[in-house]
Amino acid sequence: MLKLKSQSSWIYTCFFLLVLISLYFHQDSIRELPNYIHGRAQSDRFALALNYFHNGFDLFKSETYLFNVEFPNNFKVPKENTIVSVDLPIHEYIIAIIMKLIGSKSPFVFRLYMFIYSLIGIWFLLQIGKILKLNRGMLLVVPFIVISSPVFIYYQDNFLPSITSFSNTIIGVFFYLKYIQSKRKRHYAIGLLFLMLAAISRTIYVIPMLTIIGAECLFEIINWYQKRGLMQIKNVVYLSLISIIFLLPILLQYLYNNNYMRYEYGSVFLYYLVPANNLEELLIIIQKSVSRWIFDYLTPFQYGFIFIVFVQILLICRKEKVKWDKISSKLLFITLVSLLGYLLFFIAMATKFPFHDYYFLDTFFIPLLIGLYLFTYLVKVNSKKYSPLIGVALIVFFIPSLIFANANFKDRRKNKSWDYIPETIENFRGVDKIMEELKISTNSKFLVVGPYAPNLPLLMMDRKGYAVMHKSKEDMLNALEWNADYVVLQNNLYLDNFYTHFPDFISYLEKIYDNGRITIAKKRWMPKETSLEEFFNIQKGDLKERIVLDFDTPQSGKWKNLTKQNDSTLSNSSFGLISKKKKFGLSYKTSDIHFLRSTKTKLEVEAELLFKERPRVSKMVVAVKNSEKNIFYKSFDLNSILDSANNNNWQNIKVDMSLPKIQDNSSEFSFYFWNLNEEFYVDNIEISFYSEK
Repeated sequence: MLKLKSQSSWIYTCFFLLVLISLYFHQDSIRELPNYIHGRAQSDRFALALNYFHNGFDLFKSETYLFNVEFPNNFKVPKENTIVSVDLPIHEYIIAIIMKLIGSKSPFVFRLYMFIYSLIGIWFLLQIGKILKLNRGMLLVVPFIVISSPVFIYYQDNFLPSITSFSNTIIGVFFYLKYIQSKRKRHYAIGLLFLMLAAISRTIYVIPMLTIIGAECLFEIINWYQKRGLMQIKNVVYLSLISIIFLLPILLQYLYNNNYMRYEYGSVFLYYLVPANNLEELLIIIQKSVSRWIFDYLTPFQYGFIFIVFVQILLICRKEKVKWDKISSKLLFITLVSLLGYLLFFIAMATKFPFHDYYFLDTFFIPLLIGLYLFTYLVKVNSKKYSPLIGVALIVFFIPSLIFANANFKDRRKNKSWDYIPETIENFRGVDKIMEELKISTNSKFLVVGPYAPNLPLLMMDRKGYAVMHKSKEDMLNALEWNADYVVLQNNLYLDNFYTHFPDFISYLEKIYDNGRITIAKKRWMPKETSLEEFFNIQKGDLKERIVLDFDTPQSGKWKNLTKQNDSTLSNSSFGLISKKKKFGLSYKTSDIHFLRSTKTKLEVEAELLFKERPRVSKMVVAVKNSEKNIFYKSFDLNSILDSANNNNWQNIKVDMSLPKIQDNSSEFSFYFWNLNEEFYVDNIEISFYSEK
């Protein structure tokens, strides 16, 4: 009894330590709107919770703020409602109820719920160690692996459902092990209940549930075959019935979603398989996933620790006959069968793995942790002399692992030049007061042009609407016909990403508000010609620098990959050739960018281009980078800027963008054409830098 109390005190102490570590990590992030990596998916989940306020808390008719959803029509076809197909969002529903009760729609409520749920999962990880009767050091192996995993830390207070389903799975595994220990059937039923809750809100978590059901049924059938008793038959029947009872809601939801909701309403969530086309592509995907996320899944120190544990197990197997009992046998079965299930899922969803780090939490993390429990349990049962070694290794590896994970977490929450979500949040901050000032009804519908996370600006305005996600003239004109009362532009993002594709779009707008960050307008029935400078009240500052290339005068040595051409059938003057043999064509690079260090800069690029055939993938790129990373990066698809009906003729292009203030003295500015097996011609390039007023 004294030993049991001592172990309980140790567990409480360790849990308190793990809570403090988690609080340290999330002291700032827990109040933030959906942001950074997968901010788009996060905003979709937040929108689900907020829209229960609009649909009368109907759990089975979940809504976001969007009338035009991604699947199946890629945002191109609007609907009459904002209902979407989604795995049952039970947690978003509970969060909405909590928000209603406390009178707050703050993202803090959502994040705090997820954070607490993650801690519940960590508590049950410690309890699993207690059930397995691991000593103090071994008991901490799996919780420490989880709490210092960079990907777990990032999603611990996030909006995605991976954490809640992960925690429910851990709770389910705990009650299953308790059932093995006690043979009380209610523990098995409680375990299946939590495994069902995990799977019903994120379908992939049905794999550990099916694995545990399969393990228990298989072992009971073997037991019945060996003993041939009435009690064994009753056990098999009971296990089969209780398993069917808890699997039935998942099956019904899946059929409801697939046979009705997805066809009727579409979705903003991916719901179909996306495997690789062949083995070669699959190997490339594996290489990309590993190179991109390997040290986001786990830290280098965690990999080292797991390797040490694995080596010790091999030494035990080599020197001694391993003692297998019922617990270790079932843990081995669950580890191997669930791993096989997740490998099949990986093959089915392969093309998405390089872009979704949280897939690791949904898949291979579970068998990894159960496998670690198996290893530590085998060490405890078979060779106690190795236990202190693992405890020492845990201490040695855990502290640097936390330091690495903390640096990773901070880097994930930095503004990246290619990530527009932080800028969108700043652009729409305080937009609720703007809505009040303009007396815009909460029932008004908005057409938001070019939001990377389409639900994000709408949820910040708390108004439903449409998102223009495509840049072609046809798509933008089509969007103007949708049933929106107002159009909203993010000034800089619109100028940098959309204006050049269809300059006349603003002629269809009557501006009613502009604060320099966002512009709100009504649609015109008939277009009215207006200039870019007039519409956005753009006033250029002083010219800081101008770089010119015309092929008729001597060029700066900073221009590279110059291929001068003279062909009177194409031009009366010299021009440049962008050869299909060179992936990186004509380029200009310079480190002499002192004029970018004093203030923000407006950059204008003008050029004349001639394609004999419609461009497919060629891009014009502007970048500022230091020795480590891009500070600014912007690419322009030439196929969307140029008029395809005007091939074989010189076309003038002009793009504008805002460059940030550059504080790094080692930075380099570059301008180049990125080309993939296409040939075209270029002339009269002007790159102009103006101070930003």
